[in-house]
Formats: sequence, structure tokens, C-alpha cells
Amino acid sequence: MPGHAAIDLPGRFVYLSRVDGHAGWASASVLERAGIGADTPDPPGGRIVRDAHGEPTGVLLERANELVGPLLPEFDDGLLRDALAAGAAALAERGIVEAFDAGFLRPPGVVDLTFDLERVVRVLGRLDRETPLPIRLNLMVPAPSAAAERLLRHPALRAVSPRVRVTHLKLFADGALGSRGGALAAPYSDDPRTRGVPRMNSDEILAWSRRAVEAGLDVAVHAIGDAAVRATLEAYARLLAEHTDLVSSRLRIEHVSLAPAQLRERAVALGVVLSIQPNFVAPDDTGATMEDARLGARAADAYAWGSLYEAGAPLAFGSDWFSLPDVALGTVHAASTRANARNRPADGWHPEQRLPRAVALRLAWTLVRPHGAPPRVGRLSPGDPADFVLLSADPFQVSARRLRAVRVLALVRGGEVVWSDGTVEGLAPGTASGGTR
Repeated sequence: MPGHAAIDLPGRFVYLSRVDGHAGWASASVLERAGIGADTPDPPGGRIVRDAHGEPTGVLLERANELVGPLLPEFDDGLLRDALAAGAAALAERGIVEAFDAGFLRPPGVVDLTFDLERVVRVLGRLDRETPLPIRLNLMVPAPSAAAERLLRHPALRAVSPRVRVTHLKLFADGALGSRGGALAAPYSDDPRTRGVPRMNSDEILAWSRRAVEAGLDVAVHAIGDAAVRATLEAYARLLAEHTDLVSSRLRIEHVSLAPAQLRERAVALGVVLSIQPNFVAPDDTGATMEDARLGARAADAYAWGSLYEAGAPLAFGSDWFSLPDVALGTVHAASTRANARNRPADGWHPEQRLPRAVALRLAWTLVRPHGAPPRVGRLSPGDPADFVLLSADPFQVSARRLRAVRVLALVRGGEVVWSDGTVEGLAPGTASGGTR
């Protein structure tokens, strides 16, 4: 990990966020302004990375970033509105008609539960009412937070606007593997001094999950490392035992990145939804990966999608595109090849965990709906208001190498063209799809 000396600039306050949103990098001036020194204790659910002498290096993991949150610049509503509109348009361009947003981040992109999440939701709702979004959005509001408390007390706030609603509370059991914040059962292979940063234990996950489902909200828990996955499954098992009529698909685990066979079997038995991010498999050109460095031999149990699918796990495709936006079918390519854009190594990274392309496409086009509703599988029926994409090539027929080159030509939501690249005559935004051929 880097140290603050690299970003210590005279008269400047520098704070950078890592691509995963779970780590920050602060200059010495920021550490001083925030009152972070050798004697500052690690906050619950966070860690101040320190050098051999106990001095802060500048790297802050998980909730330690909330110590500098009050120092970060605020963005006005106009800029926030423009950013949200650009994000929605970027999703439409990639063929997304409905999405789950897994929790807004504090700019410049860090998980911070003290951030004014309600303000973002208000601006998003106003944007959708004034300029209808091209996509539908189901929001996950992080907890514990002031926004979560208000949502639990005031159900009316969940209907944000015609195309935006709050459906889940989002909990964080740990951090990310890249910044060594993912909570592991055994030490990191490339740093045996740490097992990661647990953010919530099983009791805390259970308490918040219970409050959510009893108030009519679903639950999604971010769990990357095997220790975090285990804590989440324990909490879910206890909740399902308490509420015997609770539909298990109202409970999700986001990522489930490292799950040995025993945890996979327990997840399948419970029937909770497992939201996976295939584009996390992006080996560099030599075939080396961050996961190999962090996990060593345990990397064979990382992103075990093939095993989960064969065992009958309810899977949902996710992307984490907030950090690494990809092409329209990048997720399908990653799931079916487990290789990067240059297709190296040729047989993919742990190829035994690949999904057949037809399966990957079906998962990409299936919406795992909230509130226990059955998944909605993509299908066209006469008379129905259709959601569909028009693609530049048949994704079932093109080569694996060409799959990433398939583009979205138009997006139709509820029978109306909401996005088009302009290449197909008669498919301009606002056109009723029933009037085109």
C-alpha cells in the first residue's frame, strides 16, 4: 500500500479513493486536519493503516474514511443532478432497462455511512419527475444511517418517483480484497498480519435485517471474504428460523466473492439470492490477478459461479460499474470465458467456474425482483409492453472474442424507445416500439 509522502504537496490537502470505494489515501495535511495520529484508535468497522512505528501511513480502510468525511468538498445539487443523469444515460447505452443501485457513495467515491444519502435520493427523484429517466431504479439505502432510520419509520418515502423506488436496506459485512478489507477466516497470503476488516458481526446483521423485513424492506449484505459470507449466512439462517413465512429471495448477498464448498452449500440450502459480479474476473495480460496475490491457493474458491450454478443457487448478475464501467456484454463475456478483453490466458482464470454462454445471457436478462416476487425472465409476448434491446449482432452466435464488440443500437422500456444510437431508422427516443419493424 502507498504512503502519504507520495501525495504530500505544500499548501494542498489531498484525498484519493481507491477504485473499490472501500479505501482512502490521505496526505499528511489531511490526517492532521482530521486529527488522525499515532494515538488515534481504529473506529469500529474501520482501520487506520500504520507503519512499523505506529504512525498512520495515509491509507484508511472502511469506516476510518468517515473520519475525513467532514473535510471533503460538497457538490451542489446541479452538479449532482447532472452526474445522476449521465449515469442513467450510460446504463441505457449499455442496454440496462432496470437496475439495483447498491448504495450511493460520498464523492469522490467512498463508502461513508455519514454521507447525506437522503439528499441524493431527493435530487434523483426530482430529476426523474422533471426529465424521465430512461431506466427504472431500485435503490438500496445503506445502514446504519440516518437515511435508513427515516425509511424504516416512514414507508411513504420509499416511492421516490415514477421510475425510482427504495427496495432494500444495504449492510456491509466487510470491505474489498484489493485493499485487504475483505474479512477472511485466515490471514491474507501477501500480508499475514491481517485478516481484513469486519464491519458488522452476525448479531448486528441480524438486528438490522430483522428491522428491515418487518418494515417491508428487503435486505442486501455486502460480503466479500469467507468470514463475512459466513457471518451473513448465520444471520440469515437465524432470521429465516424466526420468520418461517419469510421468502428467502428477499435476502441477498452482494458479491459472495470467496466461498468454500461448505459456505456454498449453506447458501444454496437457505435459498438466498447471490448477486455476483462476473467482471471482477479481469486478469492482466500475464494472467496474474490480485486475487492470486491476496488469497494464494484459496483463489480456487473465489468467484465460484459454476459451482454455485450447478448447485442450484439463485444467482443475480451485478456489475459494480460505478468503478469500472464495461461494454454492454462485458459481464456475459467475463462469466463465460473468465478471461480479459485480450482473452489471455486462452482457457480463462480457473476455467472450471465458467458459465455456459447461454446461461450467462439468461442471467444477464433476468431480473431478480424485490419483495419475493418471482424472477422476471426476458421474453416477448404479443400485447405486452416490452422491455428489450436491439443489438448489433447475435450474442449467441458471435465468437467469444467478438462478444465484447456487440453494441446496443436501441433500448425499449415498456414499449417505448428510451435510448438509441441513431443508426436504425424509426427508432428515435420517444417512438412507440409497436410502430416499428
